[in-house]
Amino acid sequence: MDKLFRELRRRNVFRIAGVYAVISWLLVQIAVALEAALEMPSWFDAVVTSLLLIGFPIAIIFAWAFEMTPQGVKRTAAVSPEDSITDRTGRKLDYALLGGLVIVAAIVLGDRFIPRLDDNGPAVQVTSTAPAASGADLSDKSIAVLPFADMSAEGDQEYFADGLSEELLNVLAKIDGLQIAGRTSSFAFKGDNRDLREIGDILNVAHILEGSVRKSGNQIRVTAQLINTSNGYHVYSDTFEGDLSDIFAVQDEIAAEITRALRTEWLGEDAAEEDAPSDFAAFDLYLQARQLIYTRDKDKMEQAERLLDRAVEIDPAYAPAWAQKAIVNVLLSNSPGSYGDRPQLEAAQKSLEMAEKAIVLDRSLGEAYGAKGLALSNLNGDLDEVIATLRLAIELNPGLSEAKTWLATAYLSNGDSAEQRKVYEEIVETDPLFGPAFNNLINDYAYTGAYEKAEALIDRMERVKGDTKDTLMARGFVAQSRGDVSEAATYFDRALELDASSTVLQSSATIEMGKLGEYERSLELAMFYQRPVVLAVLGRTEEALAELENMPTPDDAGAFMLGLAFIVYDECQMPEEMIAYFDRYYDSIEEAIDESPNDALAWLTYLANAFKVTGDTERLAEALEYMREAIELERGKGASAMNMAGNLTYYEAVAGDKDAALGHLQDWMDAGLVSDFSLGSMALDPLRNDQRFKEIEVEMNTRVNRERREYGLPDRQGM
Repeated sequence: MDKLFRELRRRNVFRIAGVYAVISWLLVQIAVALEAALEMPSWFDAVVTSLLLIGFPIAIIFAWAFEMTPQGVKRTAAVSPEDSITDRTGRKLDYALLGGLVIVAAIVLGDRFIPRLDDNGPAVQVTSTAPAASGADLSDKSIAVLPFADMSAEGDQEYFADGLSEELLNVLAKIDGLQIAGRTSSFAFKGDNRDLREIGDILNVAHILEGSVRKSGNQIRVTAQLINTSNGYHVYSDTFEGDLSDIFAVQDEIAAEITRALRTEWLGEDAAEEDAPSDFAAFDLYLQARQLIYTRDKDKMEQAERLLDRAVEIDPAYAPAWAQKAIVNVLLSNSPGSYGDRPQLEAAQKSLEMAEKAIVLDRSLGEAYGAKGLALSNLNGDLDEVIATLRLAIELNPGLSEAKTWLATAYLSNGDSAEQRKVYEEIVETDPLFGPAFNNLINDYAYTGAYEKAEALIDRMERVKGDTKDTLMARGFVAQSRGDVSEAATYFDRALELDASSTVLQSSATIEMGKLGEYERSLELAMFYQRPVVLAVLGRTEEALAELENMPTPDDAGAFMLGLAFIVYDECQMPEEMIAYFDRYYDSIEEAIDESPNDALAWLTYLANAFKVTGDTERLAEALEYMREAIELERGKGASAMNMAGNLTYYEAVAGDKDAALGHLQDWMDAGLVSDFSLGSMALDPLRNDQRFKEIEVEMNTRVNRERREYGLPDRQGM
């Protein structure tokens, strides 16, 4: 054996083996990189690796049997010892081996310690690098999951890559102490080659998880990389492979490895395990449907519903599909803020049944409780139960931005505006591009006159996406609150060009067109619940009352409907009918306020004035007392000067203090009021013969004409 060992060394067999191994490793790295960059078949690097393994014994046999000489390659047995140059060949091989090892070390250390410079998408890795130790503090315990890139040959697996990214986000969201950037904001960077450090700064996270997905036939390969956004260093990178029947195992493995990397840095906790469907096809359909639901496009959501129907046919016990069916069914209803035409109560009842089914199947599924809370709120259920249900959903899955938005709405309906703003600010902190929370928080800031906060939030979103429907709409909200009617209308017009189906945009544009005196245009844009009001303003009384009869009643939609109905009756000069409408659904003012305290001022003024006009002094006194309480509630919420002046104008006019009412009306004008409609209520009739009121009417006409000119419309004559 000793003689054999010396002969192996003399013939440079060990050196050849070392050089071959180093060169093979480098060739494998090149093959993997080419496979990702050129979108070659997933078996390409495997073939290269196999060929190199087959070549290894051939190289060893060649090194033993042959020798390089100045005269060329000869059999070793044919070379005499004095003519052999194996020593010189060995030294050259040593240099080659040393050089190869230096290159290998440079690649490994570069991947570990050199900041990332390639911003053209996730690189593919084949070897794991150990997580780096870090002295990160609590503020560094944050991560964003960017949408994984679809590297499949056909490029048709984007929904799958997005779905896998979101599943990982949901798993990581359950780690206590880890702050997760919301899905909407993270996914806003899809296809954006921006430096990861800038993305980290925008999303306010210390780490970013990105990667790629490649599906070929029944095989899947997932690459994942965890990046430190402060310096671009790789904390962790790896590649996972399997077939589609093992996708849940692959998903769990990725989440576990990422969690382990984070734990090594600073956490010390494991991620929760996710239940998986028994059939991959159901999961695949669920992923497709969920991406379509996020669009909030009616046709796409109907398509999503059909996909979910197929998913539960394949796997009737797959709880996430039932939860999404419940959510999309509500979103396709005709309730305010939804996107379809299904009767609200009927749709909500069906959704509640689906959500309950999902909960029975999986009591740990956050989205199932989120769906239940949404359904209960649309059924005008007990607000405490709605809030408790949605809080449980968020506790089970802290990444559910939608459930947080529904929770904020429930708080507002319950009269707790402070909690509402707190929830919206928490959502925007981790998911600044989540449209519903963004828009509602902008509205809240605008209503309370917090314009600097609103502008800063809009600037943050524009930094990512530029002018979008949401940023344009947000600037419209701010302009609307300031009384800049033409500016608000212009922003809404631009936003409608990007999304003509947005119900919030249509509703907002309807209001601004009314302020400009363009009521026919308002009628074109009006949502179904606004049409009776616009028809009444146009003097088309019979049509207005007919459409009001077909509207959901307070029994169906709650006290929200009182405000809309009362405006119609007020415009039509029908106080008796207004009182009869109220008495049909409520036994007392207190009952209506308790049902929806946040909406009280929207209808109390009209009802109080109806009591005054009809001579019901007892109920008038009661209504005025509730009005005072509601106004103080608005003051406590931080309502802007314009909003407070408007509330006080109506209150003092109904209470009979003419001078106080005119004083507040002037304050309202000074704050920037531009709206004929605001001066048209029966509540202000006692002021109309006063010269001060007539002067305000003239000034209002001047303001409206100024706004009309700025918007590009001709002046109008009179009010």
